[in-house]
Amino acid sequence: MSNASARTVLVTGGARGIGRGIAKAFLEAGHQVMVADLGERPSWNYDLASESTMEDTVGDLRTLGEIDYVALDVTDDQSCRDAVAATVSRFGRLDVLANNAGVVGSGPIEEFEESEWDRIFDVNVKGVFLMTRAALPELRKSPDAAIVNTASIAGKREWVPTAVQSSR
Repeated sequence: MSNASARTVLVTGGARGIGRGIAKAFLEAGHQVMVADLGERPSWNYDLASESTMEDTVGDLRTLGEIDYVALDVTDDQSCRDAVAATVSRFGRLDVLANNAGVVGSGPIEEFEESEWDRIFDVNVKGVFLMTRAALPELRKSPDAAIVNTASIAGKREWVPTAVQSSR
């Protein structure tokens, strides 16, 4: 059951960190939220969300308003379309897409694996494209649609390893 006066928000990467904060803020503003994050945990170089993380987030935030979760891999077109469909099925519409899913990797370039580089771009760049494309048909039905894209400050600021700085 959905609240007809509230906007419906789909938050990718919404189970923890900034995404969880985004979900909480939208709930506190009176909107309905679908948290979308990884249901299965792929191997990665740091801790990622899981289905149990989503369950915990939804359980913790449920007192603030209508919230649910869906498993999502933003690098997979069908998964993106399924997350949008699940949101519309649960809440009746989609008004806001918050593209927040992201991963990070770092290390000396000569030791950095090409597959890790590709995975970062798949999640951080291609994921925004796939989610936006999947959400547009539903967003176009909304009288007040919005797309919010978050990114790391690392995309705006130079970082030079200490070893390189000392050789300048």
